[in-house]
Amino acid sequence: MGELNFCTAADIFKIAYENAISQLSKDVAFPFLVSRFFHNKIFSFIHNILRCYILYFDTKQLGRWVPLIFLPFIFFALIAKGGRKWIWSIQIMMPIFFIFNPLHLELGAKLIWFKMYYETVGTLGIVKCGIFFFDKLKLRIRKNTN
Repeated sequence: MGELNFCTAADIFKIAYENAISQLSKDVAFPFLVSRFFHNKIFSFIHNILRCYILYFDTKQLGRWVPLIFLPFIFFALIAKGGRKWIWSIQIMMPIFFIFNPLHLELGAKLIWFKMYYETVGTLGIVKCGIFFFDKLKLRIRKNTN
């Protein structure tokens, strides 16, 4: 779905149209209205949108374009406290930006933005991890001095 699994709205429309045409031609024995009822385009369209949206979070996709050393730190940045709300809001909106492509980015530019986003989140995860372990070390030193 899409070039290098970066699907767009055009890919979703194309697949939904092809599915509708192929499904209608299969049901020649049924009346036209019954065939239309069972092959609802809205549900097919929603299914394709969700499939395309989830494809941006695929671990194969992340492993192909983001250095593997960043993956644990990306997950730590998404889970750890402090700035979780804005990271998750960007994380949820990022595939929507790529699917509808309001800036009309080409594939290379999409790839750069995709990598840059996850490398920034990975770097943020490294910083959060450092702060987390520094706070634990500080707390342990305080307990030992008391």
